[in-house]
Amino acid sequence: MDQDQEIWNAREKPDANHLVLLIGLSLLPWMWVSLGRFAWPHFGMILALYHGMACSLPVLLLARPFPRLLPRKENWELIMAVIVSVIVGNVFIVGGWSLIAHESFQSQAFADFLDRLNFAPSRDFLFFTLFFIFVNPVIEEYFWRGLIYPGFRRHMGPVPAILLNAFLFSIWHWLIIQPFLNVEGEIFLLLAIFLGGIFFCFFREKTGGLLPAIIVHGFGADVPLMILFYGIWQNRLEMLLLGSHCIP
Repeated sequence: MDQDQEIWNAREKPDANHLVLLIGLSLLPWMWVSLGRFAWPHFGMILALYHGMACSLPVLLLARPFPRLLPRKENWELIMAVIVSVIVGNVFIVGGWSLIAHESFQSQAFADFLDRLNFAPSRDFLFFTLFFIFVNPVIEEYFWRGLIYPGFRRHMGPVPAILLNAFLFSIWHWLIIQPFLNVEGEIFLLLAIFLGGIFFCFFREKTGGLLPAIIVHGFGADVPLMILFYGIWQNRLEMLLLGSHCIP
């Protein structure tokens, strides 16, 4: 067993201070995203504060040893698991939204939310899409599954750590979706993010590396969300051309 595996399997004696630190780090997104929403309302500020201050800085300062990227073993079973997870994620998010949650979407509130954040889809959509698919999953996985999950795991074992990590990972997203969804839509998206968090932790647990979780996160979660965003934006443009101010 190599040193990396020994560290991964180690169980520390309960240390209340360390556990409090981990939970405090997990709550940092609430503070930084709130600043980006209310104090300095700009979508670029939200990205910088969340991905920079809330996620990247703690990883750079506290992750020792630095989280492993590549899985311990690469085989066809892992490749197929990643592919299937990506497909399931797309079907669940796009299909579930179409069947269940789309009626909870408040289009005018969404447009107002984007305006308050100085987000113009015609100008910013390409940058945001590339960032959201290729950069966001890397930074989030290094923080949530590279730093936070192993810390929880060493205190409480894999199953409670997975559930706690997925809960804390999902719940802060309420700050982003609350302005333009009703309760049913919020529950659907938070549940989807929670289940995604479980999948990402599962890949981290089974492979020892972050790359499989990054791929599933980017292409099985962020891609379908951008598909929904693009569809909403295109539909709104069409309705505006027809003289309507919101999506029916």
